[in-house]
Amino acid sequence: MLCAEKRVVAELMTEWKNGVHTMGSKVPAFKVQLSEDEKAALQAERPQLPSLKLMELNNNQPSIPMKVKERWASDPIRGAHWTEMLKKIEGRLSAPPPPAPSDAVTSGANPVGDKEEKSQPEAEGQPQEHQTS
Repeated sequence: MLCAEKRVVAELMTEWKNGVHTMGSKVPAFKVQLSEDEKAALQAERPQLPSLKLMELNNNQPSIPMKVKERWASDPIRGAHWTEMLKKIEGRLSAPPPPAPSDAVTSGANPVGDKEEKSQPEAEGQPQEHQTS
């Protein structure tokens, strides 16, 4: 399928460049070099790419604008579910950052340090027997 599409495109381009296409004079003729006026006209006609703005920064904190929330929440079919999802996302955005790793782990010390101090039965969840001397 893809091969056939490429072949049709190639043949149409060749016909257009040679000036022997089925649309006749309705299609502008192919020009190898455009004049400066034509280049300027093409640049002016070029559409602006749309921008998708779903988040913004307020005091270095990401947030979802109210306009976006209202648009998603107003959907008649999925609005309730999307409102729930937006609340979850906002909760994650407003949550404090996770704490930095402790110095014991980053310095190369034994990360299970206090487990070694416990006796074996207590570490396994078994009650420790008291010995009297």
